[in-house]
Amino acid sequence: MGEAPTAMGVAEFMVTYVHEHPVMYSDMIAQLILRHFGEAFVAREEAGAVGPSPEVLSAFKRVAKDEVVWATHSRFWRLRQLGDGPGRQVRE
Repeated sequence: MGEAPTAMGVAEFMVTYVHEHPVMYSDMIAQLILRHFGEAFVAREEAGAVGPSPEVLSAFKRVAKDEVVWATHSRFWRLRQLGDGPGRQVRE
């Protein structure tokens, strides 16, 4: 029997995903997390948007460090590119 999933395990899944795909949309990765790890690892906002849970996001920040940025307007993560400013957010 396998071990129970953890927020850190989900975060590692997300890092692997973003390395294999050009962008990782919040709602799309939430559906994959739900399917592979369960509802405990996703959160729904009042506006109806769905995304990784706060615990998963915290673990993701620790695992991804500064190699991944969040595109605030488009709601996706991607690998940091030359020309990105400091910090974890970009306007795209």
